[in-house]
Order: sequence, then structure tokens, then C-alpha cells
Amino acid sequence: PEPVARGGANCPMTLQPAIDAYRQQRYEQALRLLASLPQQDACIAYYTGLTDLALNQPERAIAALTITLKSPLPVTALTRQKAEWYMALAY
Repeated sequence: PEPVARGGANCPMTLQPAIDAYRQQRYEQALRLLASLPQQDACIAYYTGLTDLALNQPERAIAALTITLKSPLPVTALTRQKAEWYMALAY
């Protein structure tokens, strides 16, 4: 799945190398890059969840996507919808 869409999350630029690795299907590398970033950030948790899902780790994906959905920080409606969608896929 393509994690970036028009109207998507306003994520920190530090996330870009991980997104690039994800887009190139280098999921293990993406996960290592994501792990080096603050895990309570909603965007980072979202992309961690997507990467875990791509690596067939549904339990970890659910945990990461739950952080996105429960984040006290602002999350765009589109990101929230996508997080809910990917969480449903993880089940």
C-alpha cells in the first residue's frame, strides 16, 4: 500500500527516509529507521503500523495503529480513517 496521499498526515521531515524505504519495499530497513524516531508521534506510529502489516506482524501493527488513533496530538481525518482501515486489515 502507498502510505502517502494528498491531504494526508503532516508528518515530520525526519520520517522521509523511512517512507522512502517503505515505498521501495525495504520493510526491515524502514522499521529500523522508524524505531530510531519518537514512537509516541502519531505519524511515526502510523507508518510503523503499516510496515509491521507489510511484514505480516498484525499484532505489532495493531499496537502501533492504536497509538495513532489514541494520540492526543492532532491527526488528520484522512490519517485516522486510514489507520482504522489498516487496523481492520490486521485483524
